[in-house]
Amino acid sequence: MDNEQDHSQTFSASAVNTSLSNQMQLAQANYGEWDIEKYTPERYQAFCDFGNRVMAQVDGSGFIWSSGNQFYNDPNVTRIFNEPYAILNLSVWASFDALKAFVFNGAHKEVMQNRDIWLKKLPRKVSVLWWVKAGENPTIEQAKEKLDLLNVTGATPAAFDFKYAYTQEGLPYKANL
Repeated sequence: MDNEQDHSQTFSASAVNTSLSNQMQLAQANYGEWDIEKYTPERYQAFCDFGNRVMAQVDGSGFIWSSGNQFYNDPNVTRIFNEPYAILNLSVWASFDALKAFVFNGAHKEVMQNRDIWLKKLPRKVSVLWWVKAGENPTIEQAKEKLDLLNVTGATPAAFDFKYAYTQEGLPYKANL
């Protein structure tokens, strides 16, 4: 237990150069809704424990900031998304490649494969990416706006996903999945 870190708060990378005001970073939002039929305090704790395992792997990955689990049962998320069982995770990354490498490997990949244990399967996109100025952290309101945009218009330079990503300059990302 001495070596475990508490990842229940927001996270920031220890050494990130944000001195260039024109530098862009990649914001990411993951939305979910608890599957209330499967919800128990033990399953919630397992989900949080998984989150701690995921966050323990971010060092050196291009990770900059995350909301951690502060928006898992947050009344502002519930209000903004108009859903009583809404949860949200926000993060900022140095690049698209850094985020993609992190998401599709390790503990995060395992969480994605087991998402149905905790969360409802939704008939819309629940993950969105967009570029922000260095040093800016995304908000709940921005996440809602970007998810709505992605679900209405499809991927654009303003809101995209891993399959149809865009560069900081608004060009299609060449290594789309």
